[in-house]
Amino acid sequence: MALLGANGSGKSTLLRILDGLYFPESGSLAFCGEPLTEERLQDDSFAFQFRRRVGFVFQNPDVQLFNPTVFDELAFGPLQLGWPKDLIRQRIGEMLEQMEITHLKNRPPHHLSGGEKKRGSPWLLFSSWILKFCCSMSQLLLSIPKARAGSSIC
Repeated sequence: MALLGANGSGKSTLLRILDGLYFPESGSLAFCGEPLTEERLQDDSFAFQFRRRVGFVFQNPDVQLFNPTVFDELAFGPLQLGWPKDLIRQRIGEMLEQMEITHLKNRPPHHLSGGEKKRGSPWLLFSSWILKFCCSMSQLLLSIPKARAGSSIC
């Protein structure tokens, strides 16, 4: 899927609305049949269900990386989802080995070189989705490329 448009046409605004970071001045947006509003996102149960299915990756990784180490950055999403710590350690270890970046595990993300950020960024920025793919959410991720108009992840 691609979202194309001229500078200032509202691409980023639309994505932020879809992620519940901004809210429309008119019209409405729903998630699993429920209105997506600031008020609904105050409900922890609703917010948890929404946030575990919808995420936003900022264009500049330096804006999004805030943990003290690459390992902590990778663990952040799964920790928020309540995964067992042993499983998180195992999955992160496997990913670091697969990407051949185990040497970056204890490095601060903001100290990575441009090349290291590029090499590690898919794992860093999509860590919770990638870890889900390796575990219980594989059905959701495997269905994304096959999704059709009008389909739902709820």
